[in-house]
Amino acid sequence: WNDKISKVPFWNDAGELMVEMNQANCPPDLSTYKEVLKTILRCPSKYDGGLIEGESKFCAMMDALEEMEHRGKTKADADCWNSVMEAAIEEKDFRAGRALVACVPNTINQA
Repeated sequence: WNDKISKVPFWNDAGELMVEMNQANCPPDLSTYKEVLKTILRCPSKYDGGLIEGESKFCAMMDALEEMEHRGKTKADADCWNSVMEAAIEEKDFRAGRALVACVPNTINQA
């Protein structure tokens, strides 16, 4: 599953693969969620055709982490939070970055 996720061209496709995993009674684990976060960072947009107004990698990642913790009962680790910080920086959303550092202390790499 992780290999399939790593090859999708748009991050919505990664979400569709996670749906397929659940339908196959193969719930995602931490490594799968990490791959989804990397895919969101790597992909240019959610869908083919470019960015849609209001589209946010940061928000997509927060949605993934919410699902991971509440549905999957898997706790986000430092790698997960660092990926979210990368998205905030890429989108120049420095308020979100400051909030991450404040809300997840001693976790995010500030180098």
